[in-house]
Amino acid sequence: MIGEFKSEAERIRYFEYYQRAMDLCPPPAATLDVESRHGVTRVYRFGSGDGQPVLAVHPLSGTALSMRPHLDLGRPVYAMDRLGEPGRSVQTAPIRSLAERAAWADEVLGLLDLDGVHLLGVSSGAWHAAIHAVHRPERVLSLSLVEPTTTFGRYSAGVLWRGLLAAVVRRPWTWRLFMRWAMDTDDLDRADVRLVLAGVDAYRSRPLPMVPPSDEQLRALAMPVLALFGGRSRVHNPNAAAAKARRLLSNAEVEVWPEATHDMSAAAVNVRVMAFIEAVDRAGKDHSIE
Repeated sequence: MIGEFKSEAERIRYFEYYQRAMDLCPPPAATLDVESRHGVTRVYRFGSGDGQPVLAVHPLSGTALSMRPHLDLGRPVYAMDRLGEPGRSVQTAPIRSLAERAAWADEVLGLLDLDGVHLLGVSSGAWHAAIHAVHRPERVLSLSLVEPTTTFGRYSAGVLWRGLLAAVVRRPWTWRLFMRWAMDTDDLDRADVRLVLAGVDAYRSRPLPMVPPSDEQLRALAMPVLALFGGRSRVHNPNAAAAKARRLLSNAEVEVWPEATHDMSAAAVNVRVMAFIEAVDRAGKDHSIE
C-alpha cells in the first residue's frame, strides 16, 4: 500500500503546519528531492564543517523537522521525510518489508553520494535507524540510539492504551494526557508537535509493524553503537532494555541517565553523541593510517 493524504484540503492544511515548523528550524544548506524506485524523497542538509555526515532519523509520523533539536552539530546533518508517512516525500511504489525500507533509505544515500554516515535516531526513530543498520550496514559508520523504543524491548502497556485512547478520541486533552504521562512535558502547542498531530489527521500512513530486531540481528551489528536510556522513561523498561543492549551488542556504549525521562535533554544528548561520533571518526582515521 502507498501512503497518501486523505484529501486535497487536508494536504493544504497539513503543509501550513509544515511551514510553521520549518520556520523554527535552522535554514537548510540544501533542499533535495531524490528520485528512487519507491518515490521522491525530500532530503534536507543542514550545517557544514568537517567530519563524516550525520543522518538524523525522525520518529514515527514525524518528519525531518521533528529532528530540529539535533540539526546543529557542527558538521553536515542530513534529514529526510520518510516515504509512506506525512511530509514532503511522495511515495509511488509500496514498501513491503523492513528490509525493503532499509534498501530505500540506502538507495537514497547512494544517490546523494554518501558512502558513510553516522545514524542518529530518537525514540521510534532509533528503531528505524537500528533496522537500517541491521539490513543495510555498509554505509553505517556508527549508530546513536536515544531512548530507542521497540529495539531492545517492546512498548509498555501504559503507552499502548494511552496511545490508543489519543488516536481514537482525537481531542487535544487526550494528547496532553499522553505527553504529560510519557515525557513529563506538555508541548502540544509547539509547531513541530502540532505538525505530527496534523499528519495523524490528514495522512493515511502505511507503516510497517514495529518488530524488534532479533537477538541474532543485534549480535551481528559490528559498527560502534551508543545507546542512551532515560532512567525515568515510562514508554518501556529502560533498565531491562539497557541490560539487553549490553548483553547483545559487541561494540557498544550503553548508558542509563537516572533522572532523564523519555524526553531526554537534547543539549546533553548532542554533547554526548558528538563526543561518541568524533571518537569513532578518530579511530577510523587511525585505522586507515595503519
